[in-house]
Amino acid sequence: VGALNTFWRGAENLQINVSHAWEKHHRGALWAVSQAAPLRRVTVVGDLKLSPVGGGRASGGFMADVTITGKVIPGSQQQFFVRNSAIGQGWQGGVWN
Repeated sequence: VGALNTFWRGAENLQINVSHAWEKHHRGALWAVSQAAPLRRVTVVGDLKLSPVGGGRASGGFMADVTITGKVIPGSQQQFFVRNSAIGQGWQGGVWN
């Protein structure tokens, strides 16, 4: 199932400074969600992963006014909408966006 049952969650107005390595070469935040899960006015120092670690699916999400110093790793994340955001090292890969 992965993140397909993670609905109605949100995070706003915060800075995330994460040094935990959740996969071999990635440090940062994990936001593995599905629809109705906004990320607004957030600064992520490091990478942002949008799908579950170790596999599983994620489908949909939204972020606005977000600053990410690293890269976004969508993994299995499908329809993810982004606006007015700065992604320092770009979007790495993707599936059905």
